[in-house]
Amino acid sequence: MAISVLNSLRGKRLLITGTTGFVGKALLEKLLFCVPDVEQLYLLIRSGSSYENAQARFEAEILSSSVFDRLRTQHGAGFLDFCQTKVTVVDGELTVARFGLDSAAYNDLLAQIDLLINSAASVNFREPLDKALNINTLCLKQLVHFSKQGGDIPLVQVSTCYVNGYHKGLVPESVLPPSIKALPVNAAGQYDVDALIESLQIECKALLREHCALDNAALESLLIDHGIQTANAYGWNDTYTFTKWLGEQVLIGQMASKQLTILRPAIIESALAEPAPGWIEGVKVADAIILAFARRRFSFFPARRKGKVDIIPVDMVVNGILLSAAELLGKSAESIKIYQCASSAQNPVSVGEYIDYVVGTLKENWRLFPKLTKAKAPGKRLKAVKRGTFLAAMKSMKSVLDMLASFDSLDKKLGEHERSIDITLKLATIYSFYTNPRCTFSNQQMMALYEQLDASEQALFSVDTRQIHWPSYVSDVHLKGLETFGLE
Repeated sequence: MAISVLNSLRGKRLLITGTTGFVGKALLEKLLFCVPDVEQLYLLIRSGSSYENAQARFEAEILSSSVFDRLRTQHGAGFLDFCQTKVTVVDGELTVARFGLDSAAYNDLLAQIDLLINSAASVNFREPLDKALNINTLCLKQLVHFSKQGGDIPLVQVSTCYVNGYHKGLVPESVLPPSIKALPVNAAGQYDVDALIESLQIECKALLREHCALDNAALESLLIDHGIQTANAYGWNDTYTFTKWLGEQVLIGQMASKQLTILRPAIIESALAEPAPGWIEGVKVADAIILAFARRRFSFFPARRKGKVDIIPVDMVVNGILLSAAELLGKSAESIKIYQCASSAQNPVSVGEYIDYVVGTLKENWRLFPKLTKAKAPGKRLKAVKRGTFLAAMKSMKSVLDMLASFDSLDKKLGEHERSIDITLKLATIYSFYTNPRCTFSNQQMMALYEQLDASEQALFSVDTRQIHWPSYVSDVHLKGLETFGLE
């Protein structure tokens, strides 16, 4: 059955969360630029303590972004007026009942919305467990309530491929069980996570009571460690991916079968083409390692060269969201759908190849990246080593530095070396799971949906990762994007 993004979204009103984030900004821009017939975009934004209201935050943190440069060019002096006609900012909080709105405002919003898109999340891999649960899991119950109150409003949930945890091999676009510690399954064949979520909340409260004499930083550290230990025990590397998996199960258990699509991106990086090649905001997962190497912090890192690193440009993620939305609005989905926006099965690039493209580009052309390299040549190599070898080397280097620090004449000169070791160890703790991949993510179902578009919309909403030429993407798109946009 053929689908059309442009026809499906024509005249529709969307409620979108997470537009202060990287993916959310790119999604908003794509809708405004490429889907002119969408009726209205409602953005749920929390004003926070820094702004008078959500509208002020929208103008300061979203409209000011470089993501809208081509829209500014297109509309000129009428850019702000255009945005005001298409965008309605809703001052609300996703994690509280009715989004914190009064009954009248909530009911009015319900009457307006044809589709929900949730891209809000805490992507901090070391988030305190209670906070991660609240943002990535429990708040989804507010979206379920909104959907049901509005007559089963369909929802596109932006998740992550890494909800698949420690599973190895080819990972399908489906729900896999925890890879270590089992969880009960209900009569419908769904994972019953309510009891686990409740027990995790109880554990967090107990830790806070037991250690109430500690300061906030120490309490937060306890909850971070507890979250990671719990995630590891069930089969996930970090609290982020564990709580995102729990969130998926909440939605699957509570949403009507034809009203939910889960879209899982892999590691999201700079745009392949839209809104501009290389557009990115801030430093993402792989970029922290690139940045540390470019600034001569280390020359080796725990990684598996033969493993397939899964990078997906942000514009392909946005296109996957819009494809999912079109299918839901077209009522062509027969059940809950799960799609993976990923490259490792369709167009693989190994960790070793990716490292070589980065190192080769920065070694030969480091003067073209003054922000990235701090205008100095990077190291000669970035060697991938086994985790045990890495930790042993770090321990040995710290021992040598500790010994040299006993000499007063050397103590001040060693500070930079100590900082480099600390940065390397921190990056390894957070990211070494992603640089030692043992799986590939199927995108077969995503591609099957894409094939239902006609040729013109395939060009406009591509998710075909075969279009990525990895050496060119790394050198000419991503690294230039980091220099131009990411390190502004």
